[in-house]
Amino acid sequence: MPELFRFVALRAPERQPAPTSIDLGTQSTFQKELRGIHGAKDDPLRTARTIAGNFVAGKTFGPGFIAERAVIPQQDRFDQFAVAAAAATGLAGLDAAVQAAFGAPAATVVAQPWFIRLAGDARDTIVARIILPQARSYAVAELARLVRLTALVERVAAADAGLTDAEAIAAALNAVLLLPTPAFPLRTDLPQPVGVGDLLVVKQQLIRYEPGDIAKIENILRGEKRSKVDVHDLTTDTTTVTESSKTTETTTSLDVTERFELKSEVSNVVKEDLAVNAGLSVSATYGGVQINANANVSYSLSKQQSSTVSADHAKSVTTRAATRVTETTRREEIARTIEKLREREGHSFENTAPGNANVSGVYQWLNKVYQAQVFNYGKRLLFDLTVPEPAAFVHAVIDAHALTAVPVPPEPFVLVQDPGAVTWRPVAASDLGPDGRIKETAVTRPLTPADLDPDPTAPTYFGLFVGKFGAVGVNAPPEPTTTVSQSLSGAADDHKRTFANDDISVPQGYQVSDIAVNGGFVVEDNDPIDGDELLTVVVGKQTFEARGAPQNLTPRVVSIPVNGSADAEEGSLPIAVEATQARDYAIAIDVTCACTDAWRDQWRIDTYTALLNAHNDLVGTYEDAVKAQQIKAATAVSLGDNPAQNRTIEQAELKKACVSRLTGTDLYAAAFDDVNAAQPDFPRPNVPPASNPQIAGGDQEAFIRFFEEVFEWENMQYLFYPYFWGRSLTWHDKAVSDNPDPLFAEFLKAGAARVVIPVRPQLEGDLRYFLMTGQLWGGGAMPEITDSDYLPITQEIQDRDNAPGDEVPQGPSWEVELPTALIQLRADDTLPSWREFTYQGHGVWVPGRIVGGAWKPDYGTLDANGDWTP
Repeated sequence: MPELFRFVALRAPERQPAPTSIDLGTQSTFQKELRGIHGAKDDPLRTARTIAGNFVAGKTFGPGFIAERAVIPQQDRFDQFAVAAAAATGLAGLDAAVQAAFGAPAATVVAQPWFIRLAGDARDTIVARIILPQARSYAVAELARLVRLTALVERVAAADAGLTDAEAIAAALNAVLLLPTPAFPLRTDLPQPVGVGDLLVVKQQLIRYEPGDIAKIENILRGEKRSKVDVHDLTTDTTTVTESSKTTETTTSLDVTERFELKSEVSNVVKEDLAVNAGLSVSATYGGVQINANANVSYSLSKQQSSTVSADHAKSVTTRAATRVTETTRREEIARTIEKLREREGHSFENTAPGNANVSGVYQWLNKVYQAQVFNYGKRLLFDLTVPEPAAFVHAVIDAHALTAVPVPPEPFVLVQDPGAVTWRPVAASDLGPDGRIKETAVTRPLTPADLDPDPTAPTYFGLFVGKFGAVGVNAPPEPTTTVSQSLSGAADDHKRTFANDDISVPQGYQVSDIAVNGGFVVEDNDPIDGDELLTVVVGKQTFEARGAPQNLTPRVVSIPVNGSADAEEGSLPIAVEATQARDYAIAIDVTCACTDAWRDQWRIDTYTALLNAHNDLVGTYEDAVKAQQIKAATAVSLGDNPAQNRTIEQAELKKACVSRLTGTDLYAAAFDDVNAAQPDFPRPNVPPASNPQIAGGDQEAFIRFFEEVFEWENMQYLFYPYFWGRSLTWHDKAVSDNPDPLFAEFLKAGAARVVIPVRPQLEGDLRYFLMTGQLWGGGAMPEITDSDYLPITQEIQDRDNAPGDEVPQGPSWEVELPTALIQLRADDTLPSWREFTYQGHGVWVPGRIVGGAWKPDYGTLDANGDWTP
């Protein structure tokens, strides 16, 4: 019959008369120093061992340690007194025994210096041996006998009226020795037992299931047919497209106009030739415009008869060069992830057959019925502990296991303002809680397009948000200024006209802020520079002129205010060039453009839109993942479906918490590790076993065996308390925790648990020694098979498997009804009704139905007398 840990019943221990006891405390310097160990900064146990070591070695405290029988004065006399005292029947007989053994009255004996010193040294030696069991001394049992004898002599000397009969004398010869306070217990952080009591364990056995209250009713009308199908599909498809391309277009235009004339002439000319060669070169520079005028004249005087053939060749050349660079960035990277989850559940009803009537389906909850019985295991030393949040580790394991699938919400699309600050900043990791959401204490506002700053040093640099949300297709911010250039050159046509026209494109979102013209022209042959040479360049609304005379040159750069100026031009700028008395020309035009506020605002809006879309994608992905997790959680097998497995989980968690409390050791921090996992070999036990300074004694094997054997864990009793006794941050989750096993559901919800643990009777002395000194197994090695505190493995297996033992049933058994999450459909559409019967001396309510005018139970039988039995 398995135990029903839901109930705990303990009978208070019977009160016993206080036994005769002897305090081992003395006024020696050794024990005086021991009394101060709990006020020292060092570990009290380590300090006590140091003090005891000095006492054993005879250092500091003098020769008080009794190492062997030979150092005990008048040992034979004490042996003689012990025999006589055991036969004495009163105080007079004891007085005579002291006189006979020591040759003097008791009052005289106790006043002797050797007696006083011996009584104190015997007590001090026992205390030292308790602290240092490995110290070699006279046998502790013999020392205890010596202490009892000296105490009895002192009582005789004081004429103690309690020594009136043989029973009182026997009690004195077997008096309990009390360790001195405040030195003991050496460890004050360990719990103490609540006392000795009868261990009463309530065990249970599942005997049946029975229908309970109505869960729901399905009604199907005559001729009705209906069905319900729940289908959930989740598909995630992500595509990212990015492409990079750059196009450079260069256009060169050359316009040539030629005119050719041939003249033939025959003449007789007499000339007088005076050879004069004159050359004139004028170069004028003003600003950045350079004008060149050249003239060459040759005269000759001679007598000449000539026949002349002349050819006139005029050529007008206009050269236009334009370069256009178009750069398009489009990155195409297709990362397609399709996750499809489908859950399909169909439920249909059909009541269409001819002659059918209306139908009702009645569903009932099923309850478990257990038979419980109290068993008395006898007297045990009991510990009564309270464990906080017993299922905390189970919840942590479940959460950690679910973290592989638990989605993290995207960072909020907000800005944060620090306390006392004026500016706003992006969300930092410190602003988020453990669940990935913004903390309630944070001051936030939504991110707006105006917050996006193109400056990389700004707190709200747009690139930070691009990285946060993984936005794609975000353009770089527009440059504050950009320059477009155009070059033109040309030559005079046959009508000596020099002109050209073209246009220059201003980039979208920019306005002209500066226009610079550089160039020059060459005057016609044989044309002296007289100042009427003129080169005119018109760019948009601005006109630039250059004349042959330097003083007539105009500035080459014109600055135009942007954003609001009537002269600020956008789109396409026309270019017109005209030259007078010029053979050819060449100019270069540089137009500086400034970004408009509207274009910068448009960039912010476009960037903001891309960021918002990226954030919405993250939110959508997160929500889909949450839905997928909910579907998986709904279809997954819940923890602890098997009640037997549930009891194992409950006991393991409670046992772990109790061992931590009982040992004063955080088992996780203790880092148990006696396995050699060095690579490349496989993990294997350490040889020899590794020590662990984090636990009592440092011996991991002794530590494990001690706490596994000293308590009867199989008889552990526990009761779960509600969730509100735990941390408030766990209330929400625990309040809705559920499980088909109602006891396990209480375990998952529990904010605390009360645990009563019995001590194994044969190991009670070892446990008391540990509580007083913090040392395992009486301060020595683990017990051997011949020791009284050795626990055979067969007994340990029997106890763990609840093998029948000496337990005795106490009182009558009773039935316990527990609800479940199971539902059963009734055999017909009648509604249940309950009636009360008496079964095994207890009232029982049984559901049933009216059949043929008579009540019939849903389960069990009615005999001829109307008595119900299951």
